Parts: sequence; structure tokens; C-alpha cells
Amino acid sequence: AAGTITASGFTAKDNIMILGDISMDGSNYGTVKMTFNGDSSGSNGNYAWRQSDNFGTESGSGEIETDADYIDVGKTLSLDNFVVAEIRNTVAEEKLVNMRIVELGTAGSGTKPDTAENVSKWANTSNQITTITLTCSSNFEAGSEFVVLGCDDDEGASAGTGSGSSALQTGGSSGG
Repeated sequence: AAGTITASGFTAKDNIMILGDISMDGSNYGTVKMTFNGDSSGSNGNYAWRQSDNFGTESGSGEIETDADYIDVGKTLSLDNFVVAEIRNTVAEEKLVNMRIVELGTAGSGTKPDTAENVSKWANTSNQITTITLTCSSNFEAGSEFVVLGCDDDEGASAGTGSGSSALQTGGSSGG
């Protein structure tokens, strides 16, 4: 569906990075939710997250959510958005997520972009993440996508060379 982008069936890795170019269809706004391995709405509240908008504190401009059914990706998004997320994905521990979102806003140098920073966790200690789904309350624009990269702690003899990293999966939207 145009309101869902999924990267699935990739090999579990200890460290995951998501790079996303996510745009809303037309001038619509949408709430974007991230879930792992199909663990979504109504399935035990296995997520908790804390978010800060435009570098504010969570109590002033952000939000805190515990026992949630998803991780919020930037609250309400519009226009073009760039998302970067790092995930610690070890097998016997809760999965920790550090995510940053930059929203284009109005075109031109006279308007600052909007930002959101989100730290969150998935309270699953039995499984590593092998599927990531973004669901939007609106529709994603055609061409919206995210790429999943990953590496294990013991990969690559030369740290920092990128020899142990690999592109795991790409999820994309045909829009509409």
C-alpha cells in the first residue's frame, strides 16, 4: 500500500543503520510509525520512545510515550524528510534506537528546516530485527524509500574501513 514501506527478510545484524528519503504525497501531512518484525498496534505495547522537536526539551516541545505499539518517526511529517536511525540489535537485549529527522519545510534560504530527535527501544529480548516497516496515516510520495545497512560486532578485521558492513535491504513506495 502507498501508506506502508517495508524492508523484510534481511539477515539479522548486531548494528543496523537506516537512511531514509521519506516524502508525503502532495501537500498532505502524516504521522509515520516504525515497527519491527510485524510487532505493531495492539500487540502488547513493546515500544517506548522520547522525542524532542527543533532541539527543544521533551517536556516543552517533544513527547514521551511508554507501552506504545510503535516508534514515532518525527511526529507529523510533511514535504520531504531525511531520516537517519542507528539501532543496537543484539539478540538477548532490548533494541535501542537513536533517530534524527530533518524536514525540508518551505523551499528557499529564508526558512529553516524542522528537526526531530527520537530515542527509543523495542522491548523484545528474544529476536533480532529482520523486518522494518514504516506506516503512514497519509500516503508516501512515489520514490520514498529507506535503506537498511548492517554489520555484526565481529565483522571486518580492519575497523573503520567499511569492510564489515553490508546493505541489507531497501524498502520503497510506488506512491499513490
